[in-house]
Amino acid sequence: MRWRSAAAVLAVAAATVGAGIFGWVKVDPARAVPVLCGLGLPNFSKPPGVDTFDIGCTPVGPRQRYEGLLLTDFELFVLIPDYQRTDGQPSLDEAVWVTPTRQNDPLLEQFHAELSDAERLMCGRGAVMIQFDGWMAIAPGEYGHLGQYQWEVLLDRLVAVGPPSEHLVEESRSGFGTPEDCDARAEQMAR
Repeated sequence: MRWRSAAAVLAVAAATVGAGIFGWVKVDPARAVPVLCGLGLPNFSKPPGVDTFDIGCTPVGPRQRYEGLLLTDFELFVLIPDYQRTDGQPSLDEAVWVTPTRQNDPLLEQFHAELSDAERLMCGRGAVMIQFDGWMAIAPGEYGHLGQYQWEVLLDRLVAVGPPSEHLVEESRSGFGTPEDCDARAEQMAR
């Protein structure tokens, strides 16, 4: 009888703690998820199909569609949201670090082809206009290379991929002198 009473008390206590944790995650996920994850519990905001390694303890919001200019370079993989094709050089002040979450996207081949073309044209830097579905971190943090970016988005599924504007390509090339200088740098980076 004593054991049954103790088991019942423990069951009620566990249910109360579980309900409290669940409620905290629902009310304040930006604070609850990192704390609980740091204690060894799973990231309760992790979308299905996303690898734990990709998301870590980052609390994310609902799946949404994002678009803009994706820039890549050495230790750079960022989205410039709302970038217009006719604008000048993009500003990294508003950049969002992008973390891809899967490698079997139907548009991945087109993505790599566009990126490769841009890298050839832009002195080893990659740039593509991109539209994708994914999840944005719900709290600012230190994301990307050396924690330089305040926001992160998990890229789940590519929707559309296209080349950068000719203006952006020319601006990028002009920073390295003649097209021959740019081509030499691109060849050097390819080695």
